[in-house]
Amino acid sequence: MAEGFGRWESDPLFPAAECVQDSADRMEGVYRLLLHERKVMQDGTSDAKFHAPMQYERDVITALGTTKWQVQTVKLSI
Repeated sequence: MAEGFGRWESDPLFPAAECVQDSADRMEGVYRLLLHERKVMQDGTSDAKFHAPMQYERDVITALGTTKWQVQTVKLSI
């Protein structure tokens, strides 16, 4: 297993793939927070601030834009 990872790690596109994966992970995490905040607000079970979901929406849009840009950059490099 470690041998296979070593080959992958030596690939010149490995750092780019890591960046894209980090952006995708961030986007997923913020999206899950957004869904949670919306549910809390709908249930009325918390003093959730109204600006939090709007900020999460902006964060998701930003992360999506970053991920799309990174994927396009990797495609051009290939």
